[in-house]
Amino acid sequence: MGKGINTIIDLTVGTERIVGTIYFSDPDFIDTGNTFINNFTISRNNYPNAGFENREIKNISTIKYEIFDKMSFEHGAEFSQDKVSVNNNSSSIIRTQEGDYLTTRYLYGLNLDNRDKKFKTSFGHTLGFFQGIAIPPSDIPYISNNFYGSFYHRFAEDFQGSIRYKIRSANSLNGGSIKLSNRIFLSDSDMRGFANRGIGPKVNNDFIGGNYAYVSNFSTTFPSGLPDSWNATSNLFFDVGNVWGSDIDSIDNFNKIRSSVGIGFTWSSPLGPIGVSYSEPLSKLSSDKVENFNFRIGSIF
Repeated sequence: MGKGINTIIDLTVGTERIVGTIYFSDPDFIDTGNTFINNFTISRNNYPNAGFENREIKNISTIKYEIFDKMSFEHGAEFSQDKVSVNNNSSSIIRTQEGDYLTTRYLYGLNLDNRDKKFKTSFGHTLGFFQGIAIPPSDIPYISNNFYGSFYHRFAEDFQGSIRYKIRSANSLNGGSIKLSNRIFLSDSDMRGFANRGIGPKVNNDFIGGNYAYVSNFSTTFPSGLPDSWNATSNLFFDVGNVWGSDIDSIDNFNKIRSSVGIGFTWSSPLGPIGVSYSEPLSKLSSDKVENFNFRIGSIF
């Protein structure tokens, strides 16, 4: 109707995660010029290397508006009900984290987007900070921080360079431990060469996540040798990151900077983006779970 209202109903089914989403945004909420966003999700997460699964119902409502040129401020509230269940062979330490949790959070953040374009960026940078504070009647009051950014520069026609980074933290406000599903992990797209949620604090064979994480991705495209009509790109990349910190007693942090180097290929097919990469860890711990080859449909690296 010419109002720019966006509504998405989405169901994503995977071997480790099932997520149903109803998303709504209005860029001129009640004629204020501000953007109202509401995101309702129901999810089930079952990661085989984590020792637990959780089922969560969550609703996030925020208002977003521009405060300076290309800089926006967003704030709102999150309400969630989370059921954490541990596996039969999980350790006694993980079993103490089982239960039902109610969380209410105040959220706010700043975002600067100075890119020339959001898709296939050539030049520019982004910078952002987002914080969430879980307050009563939350079962576990805690604070989370997310600092992130990126730089883009085109060196030549076929050489597009980029740097992406993020720093995250999550800490309890009452001196205890945060729940398992709020602990911080890195995915296999954050740290290529390692399995999804495959580094950081560990109990026996289960990765339980940390209180802190850092990751940087350095990459550049190079000529793929394929016709332009294929809309394919090749890239070289170097990833470095870490997950550390444990507020659960007697847990080893497994604190070490990990790094990897590799090559990737992305094809924008009629079915959506298809990405393939091969990477080798340069620094790792014996406790880490390595995954050299990665294939994904629907997103790019």
